[in-house]
Amino acid sequence: KPANWKHHFFLMERHINRMAASAAFFNFRFSTGDLLDKLEKLGGSLLESSTENRPESGNAMFKIRVLASRSGRITTEYIPVEPVTKTPVMFDISAFPAEDATPFPAHKTTMRSLFNSEFKRAVSQGLYDTVFINKRGQITEGAISSIFIDTGQGPLLTPGIDSGLLPGTLRAELMSHGLAAEACIDIETLRQARAVYLGNSVRGLIRAGRKDGC
Repeated sequence: KPANWKHHFFLMERHINRMAASAAFFNFRFSTGDLLDKLEKLGGSLLESSTENRPESGNAMFKIRVLASRSGRITTEYIPVEPVTKTPVMFDISAFPAEDATPFPAHKTTMRSLFNSEFKRAVSQGLYDTVFINKRGQITEGAISSIFIDTGQGPLLTPGIDSGLLPGTLRAELMSHGLAAEACIDIETLRQARAVYLGNSVRGLIRAGRKDGC
């Protein structure tokens, strides 16, 4: 297996730490060692397959999904990812308020039926994502993305955890380098932003535009 397989998993340590914290919160059994073993096998396999199928580059991208059960069983799967070739990508505002009164928004779990259904609706309309607002009128996040705004003053602004959202790994990485900071963001703040970005660890930070142009 390629010795440097870990370097091909973007923000792997942040993903694993977040998963371990969520497992502890919900009282799931979880072994970081077991997960690393599975990722090593998967990473080596994907690197070899990518190089064989695209020898000129060997740089195919995949989305890796890791599922951990309460008993500690870990499964992995992967999905090929095509790069975004046209920006800005478009999003709309969901008509359904984000739930911020339960612990689930702060953890990446399978309890995300609203996100899944709203993302499916958005994609069916040719959009990249849909963005949610909580019952207090605060922007939270997209169905698959963290949201960032450029006000032209200082770092990018992104909604705070207390608004009710998943602490994205790309979000954490940008904040750790002083490139993003938490702020309370409402529709008017979003409307006045110099630029808007959607980001996650699969596709990175992407320039975005609201569907209605506001």
